Amino acid sequence: SVARRCAFTSCDLLTPPSRTVATTTSFLRMSEDENAVETEESSETSEEDEEPTEDPEVTELKESITKLESTLKSKRSELTSLKDMADKYSQSGYARQVALVENNKRMRGANMADSKSAARASVLQSFLPALDEMDVIGAKYEGNAF
Repeated sequence: SVARRCAFTSCDLLTPPSRTVATTTSFLRMSEDENAVETEESSETSEEDEEPTEDPEVTELKESITKLESTLKSKRSELTSLKDMADKYSQSGYARQVALVENNKRMRGANMADSKSAARASVLQSFLPALDEMDVIGAKYEGNAF
């Protein structure tokens, strides 16, 4: 007897690549036995389902980048502190401090003058009722030459 083979497989084109694809292959043989059918099953797993292993070079580069970023951050903070110290201890920093001291003296003097004026005003305010009374008496006896 001559055996002929016909393969029937499931269509792999309709299955998304991220899923496991089960393929069933059936062979039909023409023989005296009409019910003889062989079945072969295979299971394929796509590469995306497997746990992706990271390349050691990529891991090394990531660690290097992390170290360089932390170094950059520390260098920037050090630069900022050095700039602040340069501003504070340079000639322009000294001039700025002198200007601040002069400004404080001027403000204290202005505040002191305001305090003196306020003190005079409060003293004069206590004499205002007496002055008003004298003005009233003066207006009453204006024509009288005592």
